[in-house]
Amino acid sequence: MKLIKALIIFFLSICSCINIFGQNPKLDSLLNVYKNSAHDSIRCRLMLEIGNQFQKQSPDTSLQWYNNAYKTATKTENHDEIFKLYAAGSLQASGCVERYYKGNYQKALEYTNKSFNIYQTIAAKSKSREIQKKAKKGMAEALMNIGNANWLQFSYNVAIEKYKQAAKLYKLLNDSSNLALAYS
Repeated sequence: MKLIKALIIFFLSICSCINIFGQNPKLDSLLNVYKNSAHDSIRCRLMLEIGNQFQKQSPDTSLQWYNNAYKTATKTENHDEIFKLYAAGSLQASGCVERYYKGNYQKALEYTNKSFNIYQTIAAKSKSREIQKKAKKGMAEALMNIGNANWLQFSYNVAIEKYKQAAKLYKLLNDSSNLALAYS
């Protein structure tokens, strides 16, 4: 009996070491590039990607990376529209983490509504069609996320309205795969 217990403890300790010390080559690569990047636009994009890598295993760490991306994107010297997209994207990602991994629907809605407003402003003011398209896609994604958070709080009418608004944007963008999601 003692031998069986010892073997079980041995196997459990080996398995836990594998999980703790397991490598994530993509994360390692992103962190390496991040450390060697000087330009804020590259650093923002990398912080969002690094945050994505941490979502499931460490939501709080993920939120820290998204918060850092937001702070970098909103620095006073970063006026380019791409930084506004990164700021909105970091808020959007934070909202997803709050909803999916932490179950904090109110905080998720707060982040996602703020993200939507930034995307909406970019879409209205940008002279670049490419930036407008990215902002409208961000708006549609935000509407879907707002709908999802409301659905999970049993606010079905609000959720359905947000899905309909997202569907209109996806149709405008000719995004048939996301349009199908909005209708499902």
